[in-house]
Amino acid sequence: MKIALCYLSNELPGFYGMIDRFQHRASLGLMYLASSVRNAGYTPELIDQRIERFDEDTWTRRIISGQFDAVGIYSFANTRRHHAEYIRRLRQEYSGTIIVGGPDGRKGAEYYLSAGADVVAVGEAEHLLPELLDRLKSGQSPAGLPGTVVLGTDAKVNRAPERPLLTSAQIEALPFPDWRPIDTQNYYDALCVNYRTPIASVMTARGCPFRCAFCGSPDHFPQVRQRSVANVLEEIDDLVERLGVRYILFHDDIFGVHADWALEFAARLQERPYQINWLAIIHPLAYGRRRAQVYAEMARAGLDFISFGAQSIDADVLRNINRNPAEARALRENVETCRQLGIATVLTYIFGLPGDTPDHVRRTIDYVLDVKPTLADFHPLYYIEGTPLADQ
Repeated sequence: MKIALCYLSNELPGFYGMIDRFQHRASLGLMYLASSVRNAGYTPELIDQRIERFDEDTWTRRIISGQFDAVGIYSFANTRRHHAEYIRRLRQEYSGTIIVGGPDGRKGAEYYLSAGADVVAVGEAEHLLPELLDRLKSGQSPAGLPGTVVLGTDAKVNRAPERPLLTSAQIEALPFPDWRPIDTQNYYDALCVNYRTPIASVMTARGCPFRCAFCGSPDHFPQVRQRSVANVLEEIDDLVERLGVRYILFHDDIFGVHADWALEFAARLQERPYQINWLAIIHPLAYGRRRAQVYAEMARAGLDFISFGAQSIDADVLRNINRNPAEARALRENVETCRQLGIATVLTYIFGLPGDTPDHVRRTIDYVLDVKPTLADFHPLYYIEGTPLADQ
């Protein structure tokens, strides 16, 4: 059986549309799935609209001409309507199985089914998708398979029980993301000013310990599952030796949640016979009193860019989104420490958070001009279904 695993672009104006033009990061979720189904004896093909820039008709013709038995679509709340239009168009001519997964599986299941999808996958699907393909191959119905939502014969929505989150050990047992058919030159991050090609993406953990009111990650990954340093380095070794990768983008919500893990990673990476550089997303209060030590060791190991989710400089606004008012002061110290170590920085802010005012916007810009990070990123608030802000 052949399955097309599709990343359809955002096609939204404003911030997300800009990100799709300037950041072409590999879709690790689909690449993990590709490895899992390949190991199960099936043939996956990744189709990324950010690179190929096809429309609905062209995509439909490609799926049909490629004789795919199934199509998997990664989707999330802010792209729900756009992706549903692609499903409706495909359904007009395609008799294979249409599967939708990703962060929007739980909330958007009925919407995708009404558009023509056959199955919606909820939660992590590295174990689910091979089992689903097994059922399809044998002619069995997917109804009742844990982690799936389908329409029953009575046209009623049939939600099977959700699967438990994968444990850290189960994540480590997964095959690494499938880079074999991918041209790494197609991926880049123009907002990471230091990146070098070939570039690759790696995730060292799933989940985030924080509960920011605007973020959908806690709903999708409610627990942090950290991979071991040895397992992460094994993946990086493979990327460097097989693909010649020179820069790593770490996709973690928060990189190296614990200082001991970060220090061990930095020490063991420094022992490698190769030199790579890398970007990490780090919380403003990460590592506490050990912050300077951790940054120094990670810089020696090739860290040359840190992205800080700053969100706001106002104490009340930060409280309103479940953030710590001490973060603004800590960011000033973070940026200065990074400057001394030669680490570039970007501070990202959201305008329009609860309690925000035009005065906050002006003061935020003044703060950035005073602190002088390498880059600053300002974008409007987007409401993501299932987050506390959207629910309010």
